[in-house]
This record gives sequence, structure tokens and C-alpha cells, in this order.
Amino acid sequence: MSKKYIPPHRRGQQPQPRATLDSPSSKSNQQPERRRAPASNTVMFFGDSFVRLFGLIENSNVKVRSFKGASAKGIGREGNSNRTMIQQQVKQLKPDRVVLCFGNVDIHMSYYYTKYVKEGPVIDLEAVARALVEFAATLPAKNVHVLGVYPSPLRDEVVLSSLQAYGVIPKETTISDEDISI
Repeated sequence: MSKKYIPPHRRGQQPQPRATLDSPSSKSNQQPERRRAPASNTVMFFGDSFVRLFGLIENSNVKVRSFKGASAKGIGREGNSNRTMIQQQVKQLKPDRVVLCFGNVDIHMSYYYTKYVKEGPVIDLEAVARALVEFAATLPAKNVHVLGVYPSPLRDEVVLSSLQAYGVIPKETTISDEDISI
């Protein structure tokens, strides 16, 4: 089992008790006492490193599992180890909701690697999306959601240097202006 993701601003801190509607710090003399309904919905997020954003949600019913460098193309393949782990965890933990967040690696990195390093045909993103959705449909949860890809936050003038810094393409590689602004 993987370690729980702890946001940088929470690392090294002791968990703080949270005020609820029935705790003394939140009671008001003017309001009738209300109790918070017990949260019973478990949500499991699975994805590439971009999914860690959901680790900022401070709720014990939210579970986040990231797979470094994982691609939607890989998750869409039978026998993929990450795919198998997701299936096992969903079967074992029986969450009410599963959220898949894959595809960022495919769009922001694999596209460039395939085209400029391997010099092969570009990734068929439609086929990748189809395979991911077909996989999602097999998961035994009440609700399964597939999130879309986050837009790149990079300005066009830093895309090339970012790809080189992450080792996606060699330093001497250049890419077309059209591909810079994907």
C-alpha cells in the first residue's frame, strides 16, 4: 500500500481537530444545535502525478493514489501493473465513487517523445481515451468518473526547455512552432 500524500504545507505538522457544527467552538446561542451527518461516501482518486491536487482535500473518506509517470495509454492496456493495482484496490475497498485522472503524461510528454525522439507516428489520443473509458466501465463502483486532461500551464516560450529539463527530449532537439502550442 502506498503512503498517504501529505501536502507540503501540512508536512511535519500534527493533525488539528476540526470544528464541527456540534463542537463548542462553533455553537451559537441563536442557532438550534445541529449535528453533522456522518459521511459515508468513500471517493478514491487514481491518476498520474496531477491527481495529487486532490490530496489537499482534508476528508478521511477521500483516498488519493498517484502513479508517477503513468499514462492513459498504459492504463488502457490489459496486464498493465497500475491498471491491475487499481482493479484490486477498488475490489478490496469498495468505494462509492472512483475518479480516474490520467492522460496528462500522454498529452504533455509522450506526444513529444513519440514524435521527436522515437520519430514514430503520433499517439492516437482518441484510441487512448476510448481504452481508458472502457477500463473505467469495468470498475466495480457505484460511480466512476474520468477527468479530462489539465491544460498545460506553460507559456509557449518555455515548453521546449521544460521538455528538455524533464528528459522527455534531448537537449539538441527542437520542436515545431505548431507543436509548441498544443
